[in-house]
Amino acid sequence: MLGRAKAWWIPLLLGLLTDLVVLGASLALHEPILRLQVAVSDFIFLANRGPRLGRLPANDQIVLVLYDHASRREMGVLPT
Repeated sequence: MLGRAKAWWIPLLLGLLTDLVVLGASLALHEPILRLQVAVSDFIFLANRGPRLGRLPANDQIVLVLYDHASRREMGVLPT
């Protein structure tokens, strides 16, 4: 009986201990982790050495249309 209870508590205690370590590290290292996150995202999306996912060439089939109050006065309400 004691062997089964001991085997049940070991993973639980290891999980709780791991949670406490990760929580403590995230609270103590909040600013460095935030700076690292920004640096990694800048590398991925903007840096010349990175994949530059944020600087993909524009597609000619995409058109930006501005429909403002002047357009509404001129054209009326667009059908939906």
